Amino acid sequence: MAGLYPVGMKMAATWAKGDTGLLISIIVAGLTLGAALPHLFNAIGALDWRFTLIVASSFAVAAGLLINFVGLGPEQGQPPPFNPAGVLMAWTDKSIRLANFGYFGHLWELYAMWAWVALFLHASFEGTLGADNAKVDLFANLATFAVVGAGAGGCLFLGFIADRIGRTAITAATMLLSGTCALIVGFLFGANPWLVFAVCLIWGILVVPDAPQTSACIIELADPSHVGTMLTIQTCVGFMLTPLAIHIVPKIVDVAGWRYAFMPLAVGPFLGALAMWQMRKQPNAVRLAGGKR
Repeated sequence: MAGLYPVGMKMAATWAKGDTGLLISIIVAGLTLGAALPHLFNAIGALDWRFTLIVASSFAVAAGLLINFVGLGPEQGQPPPFNPAGVLMAWTDKSIRLANFGYFGHLWELYAMWAWVALFLHASFEGTLGADNAKVDLFANLATFAVVGAGAGGCLFLGFIADRIGRTAITAATMLLSGTCALIVGFLFGANPWLVFAVCLIWGILVVPDAPQTSACIIELADPSHVGTMLTIQTCVGFMLTPLAIHIVPKIVDVAGWRYAFMPLAVGPFLGALAMWQMRKQPNAVRLAGGKR
């Protein structure tokens, strides 16, 4: 996925005409719905694992064939000669570095949240819905599907808005709100299921859409001939961080319970928001969202 993701973003960016944030958001929304579907399948039940793998693999093969019919748009940069030193631009260019830090903070939170919110909801519902395991499983799986899948809608909405009013401030605000959800959601463990679900749903909407905006910043700030390299570095380094956060959560659950489990995840979006605000002050930020920063 990390190999396909930046290539897909670069291809979409070649067609951008003032709507880079929305185009990248559509790609991330598709990824988000894909991440949500297994929880829906769990809720439906009675699906043989062989059938699931065959269907998923068939879609992957179909995508591999369909991509051959996708052309590149007029915004395609001239491919540069191979130069390994080009990767250093991800760190030496301050604005691109800040966009990367924003993305890294986002990924510190996202995949750990996606990995553990299902178990969090299941354990929370178990304490309030009684000993009916089938009922708890159904509600928890449906709730998780809604929480994860809602991020797709958040992506599309924020992508549409960011292209029109600017990226940096709205992305920073989204990160701050998402980090706040990470801080408070644990204190609702075992509370009314509808309240727990509502807060997790808000978190699910907010936890995703900053990703396409930080990537859109890379596309708008980087030299067109190096966009693919910059997106690949951003994505791969970000994905390398995710296992650390994913493994921290259960350690905290073992020691202190679910109340404090998600708190460390808030560090990522809070630092990411700071990076986005600092990027807003850079002179070349006028290249973002058609000058709206």
